[in-house]
Amino acid sequence: GVFVLTVTPLPVTAMATGISIEYGQALPAISGTLTGVLPQDSGKVTAIFSAAATAISPTGQYPITVTLAGPAAGNYTVTLASGSGSLIIGKAATTVTLSSSNPAPFLGAPVTLTAQVASTTSGTPTGSVAFTDGTVLLASVPLGAGDTASYTSAALSSGAHSITAVYSGDSNFTGSSSTAAVETVAPAPDFTFTATGGTAQTVNPGQTATYTFALQSQNNFSSPITLAASGLPAGASAVFTPATV
Repeated sequence: GVFVLTVTPLPVTAMATGISIEYGQALPAISGTLTGVLPQDSGKVTAIFSAAATAISPTGQYPITVTLAGPAAGNYTVTLASGSGSLIIGKAATTVTLSSSNPAPFLGAPVTLTAQVASTTSGTPTGSVAFTDGTVLLASVPLGAGDTASYTSAALSSGAHSITAVYSGDSNFTGSSSTAAVETVAPAPDFTFTATGGTAQTVNPGQTATYTFALQSQNNFSSPITLAASGLPAGASAVFTPATV
């Protein structure tokens, strides 16, 4: 008869080291240990650990798998030991930057507040931004293009307002708040006084320059207005025609 000798691969055991990262972070190399390899194959068999995830895989826990590589890898079969670690992807942190179109508006003037939400890793935050005036909610606005949310209002009352933008967070990002921005609303002016021509001229001694202004009453203001100039260079004078409007 014929004697057949069957050699089967030797079982070995791998232990994966668990890792934790934030959403949007690049996956680091996964390490671990391999036990049971025969002395003659030392350096000829390597355990390769991997997980079915990418930097922008949703938050959660992902199992780590193992394969063998090297010239003697075919002589072994590998299993993960009980208690091997896994890959955990947690929420990434965010920052919120708040800007205003006009930090010092007059009463009744529109102000646009814009919040930009940024990831501290990568990826695109979703959700909404709440604009608050102290503890009062002004509006909750969904994030749009450029990871921004904007709110426009002309209803801020006179005085100082402490405005904050609060990002809600989502399944992959934690919420965060902006630094408070101060909006100082001044009473509406009685009139506007605006240069209608050029505002910069070069005048030599003994010469004159003419400026033209437009004066517009606001909120039905009708009292006389006397015009004067201050801060003139030494030796210069200003004459308004008419002097009183």
